[in-house]
Amino acid sequence: MKKRLFILTCVLALWASSLSAQSWANGFDYHKYQYSMTVYYQIKDASFDKYDIAAFIGRECRGIGEVVTVTGSNETELTYGFLKVYSNNASDETVTFKCYDKEQEKEWAIPITTVPFVSDGVEGLPSEPLTFNLGKIGDANGDGNIDAADIVEVVKYITGKPSYLFVEQYADANGDGTVDLADIVTIVNMITGN
Repeated sequence: MKKRLFILTCVLALWASSLSAQSWANGFDYHKYQYSMTVYYQIKDASFDKYDIAAFIGRECRGIGEVVTVTGSNETELTYGFLKVYSNNASDETVTFKCYDKEQEKEWAIPITTVPFVSDGVEGLPSEPLTFNLGKIGDANGDGNIDAADIVEVVKYITGKPSYLFVEQYADANGDGTVDLADIVTIVNMITGN
C-alpha cells in the first residue's frame, strides 16, 4: 500500500509539473496592465538559447523576456536579456523570476533574485545587467552540491524541523512555489540524472 501511494504521489507530482511548465508563455497579455518597468538581465554561466525568462508577481506572469544583440561603435557585440514587467499598482509589489529550460522542458524558479516593482523603473543596464544564477536550484542546504543532504533538508522542512542550513528558494526544485514531496522527487531525479 505504501509503495502504491508513493508511486501515485510521484506520478501526480510529475503530471502537475508538466502542466505548469511554461504555461506563462501561452496566456500573457500586457494590455491588462497600467504600469511597467524594465529589467535588463544576463544568465550566469548559461546560454540564452537554452532558457526563456519570465517575471512574476505572486503566481501571475507579468512579463516575458527577449534576447537583444547590439553592435557597438567599436564593432563589439553586446547580448543581454530585456524584460518589461507589468502591473496595475505603481509600486509596493515584489517581482520574482522563473526560467523555462527548453532542453529539459521544465520551469524553474530563479533563486534569491527579487526586485521591487516601480512604475517606469529600471533594474540593470544593457552594459551592466542583473545576473540570474540558475546553478543552485535543488541545493536545499546551499553548499553548492545537489546530493542526499539536500533531500534530508527538504524532509526536515516538510516535517516542521528545518535546520539553519535550509534555503527555501533552492529547495523548491520544481519551481511551483511550494516545498513538498514533489521537490524531493525532483531532487532525486537531479541526482540520478533522470
